[in-house]
Amino acid sequence: MKKSLLAFALLFISATFTQVAYAQKNHHTNKVENCTDQADITMVESSSNKQMSTSNASACPSIVLIESRIVRCFPHVAIVELRVDGLTNYNWSVRDGAAKIISNTGNIITVSAARDSFFFVNLTATCNGQSVTGFRGVSTADCSAINP
Repeated sequence: MKKSLLAFALLFISATFTQVAYAQKNHHTNKVENCTDQADITMVESSSNKQMSTSNASACPSIVLIESRIVRCFPHVAIVELRVDGLTNYNWSVRDGAAKIISNTGNIITVSAARDSFFFVNLTATCNGQSVTGFRGVSTADCSAINP
């Protein structure tokens, strides 16, 4: 009777987060838990050889998270702050909604937009030498509830 085999692999995927991948061989069933899309784990098995390999070609995000918040409301204008962290060489732009960038410090921009409007913010930045892009739709409709 064959005994069940158990294999553990620790993956240190990024400088800020340690993630653990756990692979288990039990009754000829392979199981992988707690893996993210930042790394791939593969278990290859033949009758004489078992091998586990990992790859971390890119720790760059597949989706760029752009955070936003309304910081001030005036009778006809809303001031919105947007930020993204972890990237470099930020190139921001806005479109629609009578919006314009009034301050740009790299990863944080401040936008002046018409009150009760909707606009898009586009971002192109660099991550580990490769270009990543993202966008976010921003509404200033809730401006009245924040700062009449």
